[in-house]
Amino acid sequence: MNKVNKFIDWISNMIFQPGQVESRGYYIYFQMLELLIISLIITYAWNWAPYISRIQDVVLPLGLAQYISVHFMFDDLLPYLNAGIITLACAAGFLRLNKFSYLIAVFAIHFQYISRYSLGEISHGSNMAGLCLLALAVAAILYKDGIRFRKFSFGMILFFMGLAYTSAAVCKLIGTGPLWIDGRHLWLWIGERSVDVLSADGSFQLNVLQEFTIQWYWLATIILFFGLATEAVGVMVWSSFFRPFIVLLLVGMHFGIEWTMNISFSSYVYVLILAGFPWFKLIDYALDRLNYSSLNNMIDRFQGDISTPEWLSSVKKNIP
Repeated sequence: MNKVNKFIDWISNMIFQPGQVESRGYYIYFQMLELLIISLIITYAWNWAPYISRIQDVVLPLGLAQYISVHFMFDDLLPYLNAGIITLACAAGFLRLNKFSYLIAVFAIHFQYISRYSLGEISHGSNMAGLCLLALAVAAILYKDGIRFRKFSFGMILFFMGLAYTSAAVCKLIGTGPLWIDGRHLWLWIGERSVDVLSADGSFQLNVLQEFTIQWYWLATIILFFGLATEAVGVMVWSSFFRPFIVLLLVGMHFGIEWTMNISFSSYVYVLILAGFPWFKLIDYALDRLNYSSLNNMIDRFQGDISTPEWLSSVKKNIP
């Protein structure tokens, strides 16, 4: 039991890095990541709204739709109203107006998601943004201190990011075994996706990589092996040393998926690129070179505490 506790402590220290001092550059860097996350969530919410308003019935109940009916969402106005709630909740969460704002956004975007994909097609691309929003919501409820909020939410994002990729590789091996990397599987998936693209766009044409993949069995097998191996080492993003290298592999894998099977994981790539590299070091260098005392003082003002800034106090008092 003692060894298990030591292992857990080692993992948590590696992910959350409690002893690391937060710099001004890291504060700006995290704000950029947070803005990216809520921008993706808001974009999904408004893009899904017109589609939801045209749905009439549930074919595949997802999430909470397995327990409660979501037919009330199939309305001309309600999907747009829900998108507005998501937008306001995300804005309130970013401005620290209420610690439950992000949690409201989590439930609201979940209803938007299970309504949009209630006809049977499931989106995986939005899962990363939703998971990141959940991390922000949990951190905002647990921690008032800004530094702890950022450390916990960023660590939670990294934890589930690594766990998701590695568990995906494990599930492939459990479901199919080592023969999952057989290149003929990729041929099958390219054929299936060609039907989806043809039905959606009215035309489909193989690109150069797809032509080579179908022509050469060994190339298709290598591509699948690379994808499986990359997912298997996904947990290594927990380590700040290995993170940039693993993220490069993961981004390359997602580009490979898009080029071979026409499946885009754009939100995954955006979050991976921003969360996977130590951009805060570049920002720290820029701040040091600029050496603007007024800018540094402004960052110091907001960096330490997650409670509502002074200039927002009057706004918060006027909210009923």
